[in-house]
Amino acid sequence: MEKRARQRRKTRLSIRFGAERTDKMGLITDVSARGIYIATNAILPPGSAVRVQVPVPGGEPIQLDGRVMRARRVPPAFIMISTGGMGVRLKDAPAAWRASQALPDES
Repeated sequence: MEKRARQRRKTRLSIRFGAERTDKMGLITDVSARGIYIATNAILPPGSAVRVQVPVPGGEPIQLDGRVMRARRVPPAFIMISTGGMGVRLKDAPAAWRASQALPDES
C-alpha cells in the first residue's frame, strides 16, 4: 500500500549537494512536486538544511534548497551492493526545476 500523498516519478540526475557548500555528489532517483530522494553515501542528518545544484546542459545550474526529512545510512560492508540516501523536502523550487521535471502543481 502506497502511503505517500504526492505523486512521485523515477529519474536519474547527477547532482552536487551539501549543507553549506555543494561539495558532495549524489544522484536524484525520485522526484515529486515537493521533494526529491538523493542516493548517496554522504548522508546529512535529518533536520539539516541542504542545498542542491542540478547541472543544466549549456546553462546555469538549477539551485534547490530543502531540508533532510529522512536518511538511510548503509554500513561500509554493504556499500558495494546498496546505496544509502536522503529524502529531501524542497523549499520553493524554482519554476525552471518544476518545468524540467514536468511535475504537477502543489495543491
